[in-house]
Amino acid sequence: MSNGKKVWYYRTYDDFGNRNNGKTTGQTSKTKAENYCLELFRNNLLVPDSSLKLSQYIEQKNFFEFGKCAYCAENGLKKTYADDCKSRINKHILPLLGKIKFDTLNSKRIEAWQRHLDVPRNSRHLIY
Repeated sequence: MSNGKKVWYYRTYDDFGNRNNGKTTGQTSKTKAENYCLELFRNNLLVPDSSLKLSQYIEQKNFFEFGKCAYCAENGLKKTYADDCKSRINKHILPLLGKIKFDTLNSKRIEAWQRHLDVPRNSRHLIY
């Protein structure tokens, strides 16, 4: 690190054998770093799950769930605003993007979704 302190990093591989970027353990000793990684492994957090769907990610992160959502709390959002945002997610995002693997969500898919919203409802055709 810039202050001269040395910390241990770890790397993992995805489902396709591609090496993921290294992540810090924040630990200064090898033993503590290994224990940190073992704890991540026990909690199934060591390797990002490429099969995680956008809907599952939204649920895990409590998107706009008032009283649970970190973003709402950190930004002082009111319950009515959070409920409105949650309603938009359920109505406009999840029906079309919810089943997509989170790690395959890219700008091309998001742009297709945006175009879909601009087309009159009776002539919408969106293929993923």
